[in-house]
Amino acid sequence: MTVTSADVPSERPTVLIADDEAALTDSMAVWLSDHYQVRTAYTGHEALREFDPTVDVVLLDRHMPGLSGERVMEELNETDVTPRVALLTATCADDLGPELEELGFDEHLTKPISRDELLEAVSALVSASSASEPARR
Repeated sequence: MTVTSADVPSERPTVLIADDEAALTDSMAVWLSDHYQVRTAYTGHEALREFDPTVDVVLLDRHMPGLSGERVMEELNETDVTPRVALLTATCADDLGPELEELGFDEHLTKPISRDELLEAVSALVSASSASEPARR
């Protein structure tokens, strides 16, 4: 089977990674860069500045200085845009309180995360974003 330019999407999905652990953020950006357009932010304030309607998936650390991931999610919920959002945290999903579920995270990723786990999760979130499923909000 021959792949033509018509078979290849003209624009790759955009993923925003927001985590104050620079080494982890930069590693995840490298892992994703072959398949996605990647933006990085190291604080909650930077995440909000980097976010716009072209972002398909947000990977959001729970604990960042200044503006937490939970607060960033609250701000994202106020927009008309509905990206898929995964919460990045060292906390097991079973230990998260009900208030986090109420914020509308689509996925929970436990750190440390492997390259394969990250690629699989982002792929699923992109697929959900482009599907005709109702938005999470």
